[in-house]
Amino acid sequence: MTSHFTWIDSPMPVDGLADGLWRLLGRTAGDDAILGIDDQSDGRAQNALLDQLKQTLASGGHLLIGSDHGRLNVACVLKPQRLPTTSHLAELQKGVIAPEYRGQGLLPVALRQITDKARALDITRFVLDVRAGSPAHRLWQYWGFQTFGVLEDYAHHQGQVFAGHFMEQSVKDLADRVARHMNQSRNSADSGSARVS
Repeated sequence: MTSHFTWIDSPMPVDGLADGLWRLLGRTAGDDAILGIDDQSDGRAQNALLDQLKQTLASGGHLLIGSDHGRLNVACVLKPQRLPTTSHLAELQKGVIAPEYRGQGLLPVALRQITDKARALDITRFVLDVRAGSPAHRLWQYWGFQTFGVLEDYAHHQGQVFAGHFMEQSVKDLADRVARHMNQSRNSADSGSARVS
């Protein structure tokens, strides 16, 4: 499975992407990957999320989308800090891959897109927050993000309170991890081809 990646740097295209984005986010709500929506979210939640996205893009944010034959299968928001003393920082938000595209090698490719964009913007460190114990939390840990703080009252869902982890990693370290992962995958594929032939 493949994905064609595009960066959206303006709020103008968001309305045209709204239904596809909402479908993508909604398909991941059941696995706790998305903060702010769940499997019961309605049109108000959709409008609120899209309004928030437009505001982020209008204030210098960037949206990475991936699509396969016109269907969105990857999304992630890169939100740089705007103050001069913190302009080296960017927050990663709403990072998702459609469930049917997971495990197909899209994540390292998307992460390379994100680290390349960050370097072009002179960003040197990523921060993000995730629900404790969620699949997203475990995934970001796997890719080297470290917790620097925990908020016990982070999210409320179906009468339960969940903790959240605030995590960070340098752009360089993530880029190095992605490069190593892709090289290992390539070498494994090459050695598999050599054995078959």
